[in-house]
Amino acid sequence: MRSLLILLAALTTTAHAGFEVRTHQVFDDYEGDCYAVVTVEDADGSVDLELHEVDEAGHVVYRAFDYQGDGNVDRTQTSRFHPNGKLAFDEVHFPSGIGLVLEYQFDDQGRLVHRRQESTGNSPHITESSYDADGNLAATIVDEDGDGVPEQTTLYTYVDGKEHTKLVLEPPYLKSYAYHYGPEGHLVRVEGDENDDGRTDYRQDWTYEDDGRSSWTIDRGLDGVVDEAYSEWVDDQGRVLHTWRDDDGDGSPEWEYGAEFQGDLQTREHIFRQTAGEAPLEVEINWTVDDHGRYAQRHRRMGRLSEGTVEKDEMATYEWHCPTTDDAER
Repeated sequence: MRSLLILLAALTTTAHAGFEVRTHQVFDDYEGDCYAVVTVEDADGSVDLELHEVDEAGHVVYRAFDYQGDGNVDRTQTSRFHPNGKLAFDEVHFPSGIGLVLEYQFDDQGRLVHRRQESTGNSPHITESSYDADGNLAATIVDEDGDGVPEQTTLYTYVDGKEHTKLVLEPPYLKSYAYHYGPEGHLVRVEGDENDDGRTDYRQDWTYEDDGRSSWTIDRGLDGVVDEAYSEWVDDQGRVLHTWRDDDGDGSPEWEYGAEFQGDLQTREHIFRQTAGEAPLEVEINWTVDDHGRYAQRHRRMGRLSEGTVEKDEMATYEWHCPTTDDAER
């Protein structure tokens, strides 16, 4: 695993929106073909460092994070992509040995056939999923403690390419679900037996809008009371633009997410999380893009923003090192 070792001491200082942005000139030992050194300065004066390397297709293939700005790497992330452009491998690693590994396997036609997720360290957790010849999720096995004995097994069946049934085995119980579709082919209802007694005690109803929004509600016990609700809005590329979740059915979302994009790059993100008895905790991130279609800056604020309380306010500046672009500019 590559690491960041020596940072040159030279710093330049520029002013931006009330921040003092210090940019390390170069990571002395790094030899990536195209990468950005990201200097993150908080309003309190603390400095973090990041490194993001991209491949020719623009995929981020390596990240490193120095959360103290002291030259020591606190987290790395390595990614590889299949020729079809989809993620094939992703590993997050901490010096303590704790980490997360995702592996995707594809067939000769580039179709996903297997996915494996494993957390490492003191709390191993393994999830494996297999897919049928049409790319549909066929089975998922969850091993919560890494002992080789699954705590949950889920099996799926399909009719005409649409999910038809789902069986969830959580010994000693078996949960079963049936899927129902409307005239236009949309999923409109899921009915389930979660108590393994042969009776329907779970209902999930879906609704759709012409602009790409979809919503569902869950009624457990079939008492006519909404226990959970969810809404999602995606664009024509399948990217989530807005979503919210009501975990207790009281009509007030506990979690909300929004995003905006410029081409393939995300330029805004807003996360809202409601906590009992407190004002909502919010995270707001805005990116700017340079003339080469790459990130130039990232402004992140976190806190009880609706009350005017900002707990974290940081500005990140991207310094790109891409030989082709640099040579052209010279």
